[in-house]
Amino acid sequence: MKEVRREGVRRERELAKESRLNQVRSRANAAFRKEDYARAAALYESIEDDLSPAESRKFEYSKKRTRKPGS
Repeated sequence: MKEVRREGVRRERELAKESRLNQVRSRANAAFRKEDYARAAALYESIEDDLSPAESRKFEYSKKRTRKPGS
């Protein structure tokens, strides 16, 4: 019975993480489309370990677009 409970807890955590990732991805992509690169970079950074290859490229592009001259 404990194994079933542990599996349920694990699955619940996984679903919560996926839900959070989907919300952040949606907001990051919207910011990127609006050319709000500072916001997009901050949002992508918050989920950096879970970015897809395309999202990683958008993250890098956004970071470059928000750097101050001379940085």
